[in-house]
Amino acid sequence: MFARLKYTCLVGLCLLVSLSTFAQWDGLPDSVKRILQPMPDSARFQWLFREGESQSAANPQKALPLLKTAYSIIQDQKPNIQQARVLNELATCYTQLDFFTDALPTLLEAEQICLKLQADSLLKNTYTLIGIVYERTQRPRDAIAYYERVNSLLQKLNAPPTDRAKNLTNIGHALEDLQLIDSAILRYRQALTICEENQIAFGIGLLNQNLASVHLRKQDWSTALLHSQRALEIAKSNQLPRIEASCYQNFASIEKDKKNYLEAIRWLHQSLAVAESIQYNKLIIANRNLMHECFVALKQSDSALHYYKSFTVLRDSLNNSDQQKRLADLQTIYETNQKEASIRKLQQENEVSQLQSTRKNIIIAALCAVFFLLGTGTFFFIRQREARKKNIQLQRELMATEERRKLEQQKNENELNALKAQMNPHFIFNALNSIQAMFLLGEKQIATEHLGKFSDLTRAILDSSGKKRISLQDELNILHDYLSLEKLRFDTDFTYRIDVNQPINPYGLQLPPMLVQPYVENAVKHGLMHKEGTKTLQVHFSLLDENTLQVIVTDNGVGRQKAAYYNSMRGKRHQSFATGATERRLQLLNTGRSRNIGVHYHDLMEGGTPVGTQVTITIPMDEQL
Repeated sequence: MFARLKYTCLVGLCLLVSLSTFAQWDGLPDSVKRILQPMPDSARFQWLFREGESQSAANPQKALPLLKTAYSIIQDQKPNIQQARVLNELATCYTQLDFFTDALPTLLEAEQICLKLQADSLLKNTYTLIGIVYERTQRPRDAIAYYERVNSLLQKLNAPPTDRAKNLTNIGHALEDLQLIDSAILRYRQALTICEENQIAFGIGLLNQNLASVHLRKQDWSTALLHSQRALEIAKSNQLPRIEASCYQNFASIEKDKKNYLEAIRWLHQSLAVAESIQYNKLIIANRNLMHECFVALKQSDSALHYYKSFTVLRDSLNNSDQQKRLADLQTIYETNQKEASIRKLQQENEVSQLQSTRKNIIIAALCAVFFLLGTGTFFFIRQREARKKNIQLQRELMATEERRKLEQQKNENELNALKAQMNPHFIFNALNSIQAMFLLGEKQIATEHLGKFSDLTRAILDSSGKKRISLQDELNILHDYLSLEKLRFDTDFTYRIDVNQPINPYGLQLPPMLVQPYVENAVKHGLMHKEGTKTLQVHFSLLDENTLQVIVTDNGVGRQKAAYYNSMRGKRHQSFATGATERRLQLLNTGRSRNIGVHYHDLMEGGTPVGTQVTITIPMDEQL
């Protein structure tokens, strides 16, 4: 009987514990509860936070219950970084949903934790979110004050350029709210430059949209349209619905100002569809107001009245005076807490001063003990000195190793520069031979024109010789000029083509100077020189992926086997320097790289007969060449 009663009590206690544990899951779906039920608290927290964080930007309504439950698991612990991180993500969701009176106290709580832990990296995110809350509640000057705090932290942390771009964008928003349009444009352009240099798709899309919006306010329609089209392209390719909806609204505003009201309404419908799917309330309000104005202009009173009512209802629900008052009250409470914290700090300093006085007496007593232990301390001092000597010796060895590494690197660079210096005169010599042949044939006028081209080409080569890298466009210019000179030697029998795939920006890619030219020269000198009839050469540039450039040099020459035979017949009168030098140069360029520059030769055959040669050069662009 007693044993049965004991068992019943134990089961009841387990049920109570289970109920208290799962009480915090009220806002979670049943499928999530089934996943979390067997987990311990630490694993449950990690799962909830990871899922909530991944959806806080795209789907804040779904992320909120996950993050709230995650915070309930750790909120009673001592202040720690995890608490501040969850609070920041919660505030992000509240801000996305325009729940500003929930966002501000959440952020102020996160700020206190960050200050206590001196977590500057997380504090800058907290200050950024506070600035956004103030900006969206029509307090742009307060927002700028917090963005300036962020700027100070970015300098202190030596933060990456992407963080600076984000803060510049936020300052631009606040300046725009203060009607300081030119200052806002300056901040947006500075941020856009950073994003383009670092290929940040979201930043490029957002800043083009911001610039479009600002130029709309200045009634600069053409500039606004260009920025909107660029932003829409980025938004569609990277699934950025907020930017996409804003671009459609920009198109509508432009058509409205041109009095194309039906076209403006068409764009507004597209913008509303996207904005309502993500609950982008700020844009929904603006779209409904524009709808109202368009229908008024079209004298369709029923539709105009419908959109005016929906516009005012949503606007008033988000900007009511109660919300503004509550935000002001929260700010007052925060400032009061700050003052109380300062008073407590002064009291603590007084207590510390008293403790220091007491500590002096303890130190005097401790000194007596120190003299007693002096003998033992001398022994440990000697051991510590020996350890220090070993440490100094180790540091010297490390410095010597680093010095040897630097010397080896310098040696490679010097050898590489020497090879470049050899290659360029070799190329100049071959080009001059082509022009000399024209003078000998009596074509002096044409030869003089091409001699002018040659001087331009020589200047470009000499300029590139002093550089480690040049743009792809400079390499293309050298190839065009070189082949136009070589074409003189073949009359009409020789044609060439240089193709660059559309996605490639030849001004943005950098590669070693004259990396491709020796293979083109080799194709002309050894493949096409000995061929009878029509001679063709094609150089094709393309991207295998975003980090790999591929160059394919194809000729319809005699093939490598016959070229080797002809070269052997020439004996020692001529040695092909460019190919050997290029191979040595590639070895030096590939030293210490995780991905090498690759060169592959392929003999083109037709019915067992050589019909040309194809050289494929693969150049990794994700490491500095």
